[in-house]
Amino acid sequence: MQLPEPFLEVPAVVANSAVLPTDRATALGAARGRLSLARCGSCGLVRNIAFDPEVVTYSADYDASQWASPRFRQFAEQLARDLVRDHALDGRTVLEIGCGAGEFLAVMRAAGVGAATGVDPSYVPARGTVLPRGVRILATRYPPPGPLLTADAVVCRQTLEHLEDPGAFVASLRARPPEGMRVLYVDVPDATAVFAGDSTWDLVYQHVSYFEVRTLEALVASRGFRVEGSGRVFDGQFAFVAAVPEPDGGSAHAESAQGHEPAPDSGAGGTAELARRVDRARHLLLNMRASGRRVALWGAGSRGVTFLDLVDLEHVVTAVTDLNPAKHGRFLPGSGHQVCAPDALVDLGVDVVLLTNPVYLDEVREMMGAAGLAASVEFV
Repeated sequence: MQLPEPFLEVPAVVANSAVLPTDRATALGAARGRLSLARCGSCGLVRNIAFDPEVVTYSADYDASQWASPRFRQFAEQLARDLVRDHALDGRTVLEIGCGAGEFLAVMRAAGVGAATGVDPSYVPARGTVLPRGVRILATRYPPPGPLLTADAVVCRQTLEHLEDPGAFVASLRARPPEGMRVLYVDVPDATAVFAGDSTWDLVYQHVSYFEVRTLEALVASRGFRVEGSGRVFDGQFAFVAAVPEPDGGSAHAESAQGHEPAPDSGAGGTAELARRVDRARHLLLNMRASGRRVALWGAGSRGVTFLDLVDLEHVVTAVTDLNPAKHGRFLPGSGHQVCAPDALVDLGVDVVLLTNPVYLDEVREMMGAAGLAASVEFV
């Protein structure tokens, strides 16, 4: 893939934003990597050309789950019902690659699939949900050793962006598919939201590639699949593609897929623009401190890690909270903030809550009201 000069550079970002240490010293000394994002001139795919897999860890401590959020669960449950309906999966088999703790497999089973298998090297049974009957998870990389798995549908959610060579992965699915596969569903963070929308802080070192809808379509179509549906979901934050295997391996369609006009240049979301956004956010925090306000951040995920690491150099934020109880008491890599439960914000006297993801605004306000926390909410 021929790449132009990088349009966005960050010398050092936290390399493992989904691994929260149990002590502050380890969090402050967290491994870092360089972001050097460049856009392919022919296909439009954005890639971190400075990515170093040696500093990334997918271990038992890796936890990027959003399932503690009622808003996210509602989205995932509706997505599962839509997949079953749109692809006639009632009573059929599903394989999810990169399944985490298996939560989506469970909702797919509840939505009507007959059996579901997950594959994920970071799967830890003790941390996961209680899996329903007909659901199993293999704690290994795909493909697992042994005979081919059987699946009518393959689901790959929020995983493709982590792979060093996503094209080779999709091509391998077409060349040696699970027995009976007739549909592939993929979703990834939408790069448009990252570079020109509401997801500025979703710059994650573990994400090797950044996809827009059209670049995701082109990648899948050029590896032997025919795209039958695509778009954005979850308030535009995820790009998705639904595709079926081409009978001839997709060789004819691959040429037309490679001929797509490249997506618009991401210069608007480049280094200078990121610097302006960081500067604006930093001044906002300093003004809050000058006015005597006590500030908390809601969300200890990757966005929160990136925001605090790049912006809160003066340690204005006094508390970080998250709905995921597995994160409570742990420390954010980079900044070293300790994560507390939401109800602790009342005792801390917090009067302004920062939010890095607007999709959760109504949910956060409702939970703050239920906890008796009289604070304003600011989207950053």
